[in-house]
Amino acid sequence: MPHIVRSPWLWLASLLFVLPAVGVLAQDAVSKELMRLEDLWAAASVKKDGAAVGKLLSDQFLSFDREGKLMDKAAVITGVNEDKEQYLSSSNSNYKVQSFGDTAVIVGVWTAVVKTATGSETRRHAWTDTWMKQADGQWLCIASHSTRLAPTGSRGGGVPGGVAGGVIGGLPGPPRVVVTCFAHAPYRQSLRQRERSPVNALNMCSLRREETGC
Repeated sequence: MPHIVRSPWLWLASLLFVLPAVGVLAQDAVSKELMRLEDLWAAASVKKDGAAVGKLLSDQFLSFDREGKLMDKAAVITGVNEDKEQYLSSSNSNYKVQSFGDTAVIVGVWTAVVKTATGSETRRHAWTDTWMKQADGQWLCIASHSTRLAPTGSRGGGVPGGVAGGVIGGLPGPPRVVVTCFAHAPYRQSLRQRERSPVNALNMCSLRREETGC
């Protein structure tokens, strides 16, 4: 059999093609695992199963509740167990994951239908969770933040920069969030003066999903 001499440049070229593919596969594996864990978290919350949620959290976990109160792992577990809401359905959507070695950030939207005195109400929260891979290969959440989105069709209650708690951009689908920008407007101008003053692009603009103005 003739001896075939392979150039080292050929091996290098092969690696240049293979390494990116390996990176994509690794990212896909992380994304699938974190989405699975987030779905477990949502299901456990609806069932008021604080112990199941606790298994997903690091002992050093930190978060803020809707009032801005600092929450640790124990507080989150207690909150899940004592939740008074009656959930009719719950689901996550709009996942996006970015991984950085053994740390990853995932964002998404949680939609829940809650029973009320007059029927039901749909609530949507945009959230961001940070996860870290442990020595045993398990992923645990180390930090979390969520923002309640304005109901579909709401103009945000006039709160600059977002509304109903804030806005997380880049997430498709309803609600149609309107962001009002007052970057160059005189903040101390009275409401009556604003109503009489001409509004231009430098004073006030609205950002909608289908139009960008500011």
